[in-house]
Amino acid sequence: MISVLMSTFNGQDYIGEQLESILNQTIQLDEVVIIDDCSSDKTCEIIENFINKHDLNRKWFLHRNNLNKGWKKNFIDGLSMITGDYVLFSDQDDIWFKNKIEESLKCMDTSNCEVVCTDEVEWSGNEEVVLNNQFPSGSMVDLNDKRNYLIHCSGCSMMLNMNYVRKVLPYYVQGCAHDDFFWKISLLDGTLCKISQPLFLHRIHGNNESRKKRNYKSTLENTQKELRVVDRLIEYIDATKYDRTSEEYQKLLNLLLHKKQGFKLRNELLTKKKIYLSMLLIFRYSDIFRHNKELIKDIYLALRN
Repeated sequence: MISVLMSTFNGQDYIGEQLESILNQTIQLDEVVIIDDCSSDKTCEIIENFINKHDLNRKWFLHRNNLNKGWKKNFIDGLSMITGDYVLFSDQDDIWFKNKIEESLKCMDTSNCEVVCTDEVEWSGNEEVVLNNQFPSGSMVDLNDKRNYLIHCSGCSMMLNMNYVRKVLPYYVQGCAHDDFFWKISLLDGTLCKISQPLFLHRIHGNNESRKKRNYKSTLENTQKELRVVDRLIEYIDATKYDRTSEEYQKLLNLLLHKKQGFKLRNELLTKKKIYLSMLLIFRYSDIFRHNKELIKDIYLALRN
């Protein structure tokens, strides 16, 4: 049984195309759960008309929040409504290729994985840019490269085993993006698989949450959140990797302690303006950044603040 979980908010401009692309998949869906976060436009009306038009009332469900929760909490809370064996996350403004679910399920069935993610095509409505994250198709993502700890996909590319979701969800940290959490924890478990094939158009426009510019407050909050996440991940491996003397456990613990120290130093750089720490971050903990320019931005924000 396959489910889709979608979060919506003022998405009237694009929601219709996304609903069509989900309906027209090569594999029939068993359940679509849409949670609207107090839209003030015609998003809910469009969804309801679409459900009625295609007689989907027994499989597609629209839930309206009484209060705006934000997309992170919307997705996490929505998981409790899912009844399928597998769930795919969906944004409100993308367009799925017809074989997105089919290819994701094929990978899930043939690999020893709990989380599958795919490549995507960034699309502005005219120009298309294929994003390939350089993992062999169907390969398990591992920790041989410390930068793999940083998420290399969009949440709307993911399919997850719901039994696994229920197992790991108690270790979720409030405020963490759902996709980032599931990427990290399945990476530690060795159950994360990557399909190097673009399976949807990721629409780029002026209101994408992932493209909002960071400021001092958001950077500091994110760094402190990362510290909480690392602590919870250490708790997780302590609870699931019973042999503390094993090479696997030591490798995971050392990685997480390394990340924790890096984020501690980043926090000190931001809060105490210890600019000299940037040298240590560059030469020893650069893997906590996607690009060196992120560290340069941190220095700028620390001095400016």
